[in-house]
Amino acid sequence: MVIIMKIAKTNRLSINAPFGLGQIEFERETLSNKELDIAWKIYVQLATRKAALEIDENEDSIEDIYNSWYELFTTTREYLTEMPAVELRGNANAQKIVNLAIDVLNKGLRPHLTKWQKKYKKWYNQTSNTQEYKDKDPQDIQKHFPEFGDLVKDMKSVNHGLMKYAEELKKITYEEKPSFWKLAINRIKRIFK
Repeated sequence: MVIIMKIAKTNRLSINAPFGLGQIEFERETLSNKELDIAWKIYVQLATRKAALEIDENEDSIEDIYNSWYELFTTTREYLTEMPAVELRGNANAQKIVNLAIDVLNKGLRPHLTKWQKKYKKWYNQTSNTQEYKDKDPQDIQKHFPEFGDLVKDMKSVNHGLMKYAEELKKITYEEKPSFWKLAINRIKRIFK
């Protein structure tokens, strides 16, 4: 009986949310196609944009990264609004997916954008139009931003959180669930070792 109860618990999928958002558990058996689709779409957006690809401040344009993050906000909102409100009512998995996505945007991404984006864009627009910089690449110009080191450090921190988020969403969408019998056999093997 104890073995069966422990095996039943493995139907839970546990992820470690980035940005200090904690551990979140989902019931594998009750994840709906809509919930899986939303997690999958957000994962694809992350995995194919600069959002969740390692940032290289020497090769990547900060402006392009901000544009990618803006698109991530836009597409995440669109995906979340695809979830009918009626499906959220009493549905812990759906509520967790929606809350996680919103928290990643508002608690993970937004603080960086609030602190840095406007300040950087204003500086960049003024600087890139000067005679000294008009023929230079964005990657060369951005290195002259007075707070470049701090901005990049914070940007990379957010980037690592988004990479972690992508990895965790991947678990939700297509991590193979072990079969009941495989779990039971492995549990019994451990008992008799």
